[in-house]
Amino acid sequence: MSKIMTTKWPLSAILVELAWQLQKRGWLLRLEWRPRQLNQAADRLSNGDTTGFDPAKRVEVTAEMLRGEILPLLLAAGENWGAQLEALRQAKREREGAAAGGPSRKKPRRLDAGWNA
Repeated sequence: MSKIMTTKWPLSAILVELAWQLQKRGWLLRLEWRPRQLNQAADRLSNGDTTGFDPAKRVEVTAEMLRGEILPLLLAAGENWGAQLEALRQAKREREGAAAGGPSRKKPRRLDAGWNA
């Protein structure tokens, strides 16, 4: 599995689960890039356009249906990390708001005595 990268959450957790499952079985997933002109159906699907696809063949998948070995642990850790990150962001906003109302921390600029106006 190479060149399949994402930093989007929870897609990155799903990718880790996929890599784990493949490694455990000794399988190799090989992905190849295709020009957009040769892969228009997949391009439409990635944009949410299901025109031309038989609705009877559609399979709905929910997060509850994905029973990975490490995915639940990753998702739980991600939720915890997300909550911690939001708390840090909120604390920073509060500090910046308090600093905006107080005296300025910047020192006034001083012109060098040797400069001529």
